[in-house]
Amino acid sequence: MERKTEYGPSYFPVPWFGYFGPHFGASWYGGYGAPSVYHYNEYTSETTLYDIAKNEVVWSGTVRTADPDNVQTGIKTYVTAVMHALNEKNLLAEPRQGAAPM
Repeated sequence: MERKTEYGPSYFPVPWFGYFGPHFGASWYGGYGAPSVYHYNEYTSETTLYDIAKNEVVWSGTVRTADPDNVQTGIKTYVTAVMHALNEKNLLAEPRQGAAPM
């Protein structure tokens, strides 16, 4: 886990419309305020898939994510990302006929 900080702009543009002689026009101007500061935690997790028969690494991946609003949803998103990456590399075995789903 790593604590991160993001800083937002302090400039807030506001549209301004008006007549300039015989023409109508628009411009932008803005007020300045205190910059916004946002603190959050970033989590890094590594996953490694081994071929036990060959005693070698077949695939590894790193997933980084910010604090999830819901832990269960965060876990589901993590597992989905790993499964998607493994499926793209054709590293997932097809389910056997009659095998119970996990």
